[in-house]
Amino acid sequence: MTRGWRGVFWLLSAALATMLLYRSHSLPLRDFRETRFAEIAREMLTRGDWVVPHLNGTPYFNKPPLVPWLVALSFSLFGIGEGPARLVSALAVLWTALLVGWLTARLFGHGKGPLGAALFLGTPAAQYYGRMLMTDTVVMACITTAVVAFLEGARRRQPWGYRVGWLACGLGVLAKGVIGVVYPLAALGLFLWRSERGAWRAVPWRSGVLLFSLVTLPWFLLLEARSPGFLYHSFVHQQAVRALSAEPYAFVALPRWQIVLSFLGLLGPAAFVLPWTVPALRQPGHPSRLLWFLALVVVGSVLLAAGRNHPYTLPALPPLVVVAAGWLSAPPEAVPAWQRRLSACGLALLGAALLFCLPWLGRLLPRLSPWLDDAPTHHVMAACLAVIAVLLLASSGLLWQRRAVAAAAVVAALMLPGAVMLVQVQQRLAPVESRASLARVLAREVPPAWPVVVADPRDRQFEGTGGWGFYARRTVHMVAFAPPRAGALQGGRRPAWLIEVAEVAAWQAAGRPFALLATDEALRHLPLGPLPPPRAQDGKFGLWLLAAPQRQP
Repeated sequence: MTRGWRGVFWLLSAALATMLLYRSHSLPLRDFRETRFAEIAREMLTRGDWVVPHLNGTPYFNKPPLVPWLVALSFSLFGIGEGPARLVSALAVLWTALLVGWLTARLFGHGKGPLGAALFLGTPAAQYYGRMLMTDTVVMACITTAVVAFLEGARRRQPWGYRVGWLACGLGVLAKGVIGVVYPLAALGLFLWRSERGAWRAVPWRSGVLLFSLVTLPWFLLLEARSPGFLYHSFVHQQAVRALSAEPYAFVALPRWQIVLSFLGLLGPAAFVLPWTVPALRQPGHPSRLLWFLALVVVGSVLLAAGRNHPYTLPALPPLVVVAAGWLSAPPEAVPAWQRRLSACGLALLGAALLFCLPWLGRLLPRLSPWLDDAPTHHVMAACLAVIAVLLLASSGLLWQRRAVAAAAVVAALMLPGAVMLVQVQQRLAPVESRASLARVLAREVPPAWPVVVADPRDRQFEGTGGWGFYARRTVHMVAFAPPRAGALQGGRRPAWLIEVAEVAAWQAAGRPFALLATDEALRHLPLGPLPPPRAQDGKFGLWLLAAPQRQP
């Protein structure tokens, strides 16, 4: 690849990296996923307790502490806000992009690294989840680091590579649990099993396990000592049960076909060239085998598990982008013409489909959400999709003409307009996905002495407290509409702020003043009688200030 093309890919990488931060400081945090970790980090700072995570004032054991630690560090450096909270995910994606670029250059030739990095940053997954505070981006970075280190250790037969991999596995466990070590070791085990005999002996198992233990065990054992039962709650209820039984967690048991389609969508147009990289699986010792093994282990385990969600497949994306970058950067004569033309036809069909759907965009968007039914959103979405469609057609033509490197540059550039579209959608859906606006009304109008009651029957894990804490600086009571399962409780035991439906009715009957934040569905289950119009509302909750028994006029 020429120096000029390397410069193009470096510029694309810089532009795509910048888009990760575009308006991340001004768009409100989404409920549940983002506000949960932001509020845990905020409470870490205010409490000064970096060992026991807290959410809504009580211990939170559903996730390990690495992400809240990093967010709290970001808050301490840059202040508490949306931008510093999301910076953790953005940096995790950028680190993963550097690893993808470095590995592309190591496996497929010096100078091809920028192509791999730009191709990864140009995937819909990187631009969508890199703008969202979550554990999945961080564990993706840890798992990618581990596999890159393992691969370097295997290729050079040097123990230091394996040891770095073990350290990264330890951080992965602190980020999201046992998948942080299971995925990399499973991929490594398959790779060594299918390599030359005795390859496993080069792995420094004892020192690797020791390093892994030094990273992970101190926090887990310290927390178990402080809160007996934590290990059982974390590893049994929150990990084993979620993998083996979807019954307590039906809201994260998506259909398998949906997982497959979403994974291909998150990977983007690079998916059209992946079938031509599969033959590497038949070559013993080929480095691409380890990358494919990792992807197959991740996607296969998600499909087999009872609990399934789109972000769970994220660790499979970086290795597949590397092998796709290797195919796109290969000399034209090394790629059969039929493979190139079939991929070009796939890109052309996708671009043509987008152009075909543009006239019906005004009808499709309201079906997705009524909040998207406005003229500015239609105009932005239509313009961005039109540009994406034209770029897809251009990449198809370039690939047909045996200009695969140029096609890769165009494919990477797709998410520049794509990121603008994502920002527009997030801004419009903020009243539904974020509690920021209503929480600020709560902080301004509700006296601090009044209890705040949150009623949402769909919140089965009672984690919808983060937004009210982060934006209103208030702890809240949550209504349990059904007997809670022990595994669904964030501390493994029932917190004092979890109340019954009858208690809310008793407060109202006694004239006890309190603020009620309730969804429409919750109002149908609360025996409160007729209520006046809400003081304020967003796309999901209404706010009522109940200072005396409500009487019908």
